[in-house]
Amino acid sequence: MKKRIAKAIVTVITIAVLAGCNSMTAQGYNKTDSTAVSSSMMAAVSGLYKMDYIEVHKIQSIDDFERLTPILENRNGKVIIEISNGTVLDSTGNGIDSCGYYHHYDTEKFSKGDHVQSVFIYNPDTNYIDDILYRMDVLIE
Repeated sequence: MKKRIAKAIVTVITIAVLAGCNSMTAQGYNKTDSTAVSSSMMAAVSGLYKMDYIEVHKIQSIDDFERLTPILENRNGKVIIEISNGTVLDSTGNGIDSCGYYHHYDTEKFSKGDHVQSVFIYNPDTNYIDDILYRMDVLIE
């Protein structure tokens, strides 16, 4: 029962994060760029949304990734959601993310030069940094 509730919460948060990325509003500001963000929104933009058992991290630099690594290694039942951007480098699906790390993308959905936002949901039952339960890639226009 707890796993169903956790999966439902993860699904809702993932949809909310992806749907709200382009049109977040905060205290009367329409977020069109990163300068029009209130201090309460800055926590979400710079890396973190926290609930008791769920954390959302947006990775935009190597520093963000280095802050996420110990969290992944010590998640102990928390659902960790990572959001990162990348670019497809060639027609075979090879690509890199904003930190310069390798990603492979679906060649049927993406082509060379596409900018892609990836969402990774990590397994809360382990502390392995490569134990990903779910991955979703979306083309950024």
